[in-house]
Amino acid sequence: MSTDNQNIDISAYKRSENDCGSPEYQIAKLTKQIAELTGHCQQNKKDKSAIKGMVSRVNKRKKLLKYLYNTSYSTFTKIVKELKIRYRIAQ
Repeated sequence: MSTDNQNIDISAYKRSENDCGSPEYQIAKLTKQIAELTGHCQQNKKDKSAIKGMVSRVNKRKKLLKYLYNTSYSTFTKIVKELKIRYRIAQ
């Protein structure tokens, strides 16, 4: 199964040439990894380590999205729209 998120250009989310720590870049990178693991986990349902890795990446991305939501809402909305991420604000 091929999704749009597997083909994203994560270098477009870098702030500079050597950037690898900005929340935008990390979220894009995690989104690409999650999309790849989703396809793998759908084909290999008993691969528990891949499922665990995917869940940990989803949780890390969720934390980064929460940070971005609290610090820069405009960047948050831009990232969520471009990467087609569903994010529900916890109450």
